[in-house]
Amino acid sequence: MNGVVRRSWAPGFIPTEDQPCTAVVSLDGPMAAKSEADCDFDLNIKDEVIVSDGDLFIGKNRLPPLPQKLSPSQSARLAEILDFLHHHLTQATENIHANDEGTEVRLNYSDWQGVLAVQNLLARYLRAVAEPDALDQ
Repeated sequence: MNGVVRRSWAPGFIPTEDQPCTAVVSLDGPMAAKSEADCDFDLNIKDEVIVSDGDLFIGKNRLPPLPQKLSPSQSARLAEILDFLHHHLTQATENIHANDEGTEVRLNYSDWQGVLAVQNLLARYLRAVAEPDALDQ
């Protein structure tokens, strides 16, 4: 997949709540139209998760596809990264308390720090995919 990634962070930048990381990928070729709307929607937990023809959908929205034709070691590494992030996000959110109206949630400070740590790791992995040498900095 050919593409150009524009980034909004500088070398050594660590995302904060006031300055989040963002990345925009511009694709050329036949995948451009298909991938253009991949992330152009809000996740809605009320929408059903559907698998159709190997693609994953939330409601009518197609999620970004997983990479294809990975070697077994690449697949294992990607699975390990996703499992690690999933485990720590689950751990950080297992003590969330919602009010009766479902309009507000509360979690303790250390759990919030866990959520922010996962967000930071995701940003670093995203940057490392766009710039492989970024993890060395």
